[in-house]
Amino acid sequence: MKKIEFDREVIQFIIKVFVKISIVIMLIIGLSTVINGFFKTLDETKTFKYNIESVVSSKGAEGSFILGTGNINDEAYFLAYETQDDGGKVLRKYDSARVIIYENLENNKEPYVEKTEYQLTGELKECKLYFPRDTIKKEVDINLSNINN
Repeated sequence: MKKIEFDREVIQFIIKVFVKISIVIMLIIGLSTVINGFFKTLDETKTFKYNIESVVSSKGAEGSFILGTGNINDEAYFLAYETQDDGGKVLRKYDSARVIIYENLENNKEPYVEKTEYQLTGELKECKLYFPRDTIKKEVDINLSNINN
């Protein structure tokens, strides 16, 4: 049998390389776990349910003009009074792009809103307004007196 002899420096070098590779692998695993947990937290939401009263839709326009140039910002939204747990009412404004309307409740049921917000930021993800059947008034305002020839 041949006896294999290793130099002490070679063995120390192999151990150092193994330790460094192990540390890098543990750092990668730890970082990926932290990053995955962070992005999972960003997606977490919470949903609130409130009874609502007096909902109206509105479209506002505002802008600025200087020397014949400017901009106009259109904004369509819904306004609703939310009834809080303590009986108080809070006027809320919802961007119409994030609102889904359901007209599917029985006529004896109270209208309500389900708001889903991102837990970390509190930003509105979506808003669902539920109304009794046949209670939404669709109004069309045709005012021909404002047309200039």
